Order: sequence, then C-alpha cells, then structure tokens
Amino acid sequence: MARKKVRILVDAVIDGQIYKPNQVVDFDDGKAKVVVKAGQGDDSKEAVQYALGQPGAEVVTHTVLEAEEPAKPAGGEGGGTGSGAGGTLLPQA
Repeated sequence: MARKKVRILVDAVIDGQIYKPNQVVDFDDGKAKVVVKAGQGDDSKEAVQYALGQPGAEVVTHTVLEAEEPAKPAGGEGGGTGSGAGGTLLPQA
C-alpha cells in the first residue's frame, strides 16, 4: 500500500498514538486522507518540508496500537449474580 507523509497540525490521538503539532508522520495513503480530511494534518509538500526543516524534526511511522481487552466483570461472564434469571435465585424442589 502507498505511504504518505503528513504534517500534524493539532494535538491528536490517532489509532491510540499521540501526535503533537509539527510532527511529520508517515501514514498509509488511506489513513493520511482521513487525517487530512479531519483537519488534523496537512499532506502538502510545502507543509511537510516546513515541519522537517524545524530543529530536531524526524519522520515517525504510524502504527496502530492493539486495543486492550476490556476487563471482565467480577463474578465471571455477564457480571450479574450468575443466575441468568434477572438476579433472583429460586429454591429448587
């Protein structure tokens, strides 16, 4: 897949990654379009060159962080009382 460099314009969290203004991030082409359309970045050649001309500038390759599994509720699956009948336990005959 094609890659595209984007100058980040605002503080942004993209796919779990935190980016700051004037960072240059290498995205896949589809994600770059989304970031630019959302107003979070500028993919013009001039914008990227400007950001790279700043002291300490470097290109960061975007990676998608794996989402953590949500914590399981106490008491096992479902988190209720475990009866599966709305939480009311009935005496057995």
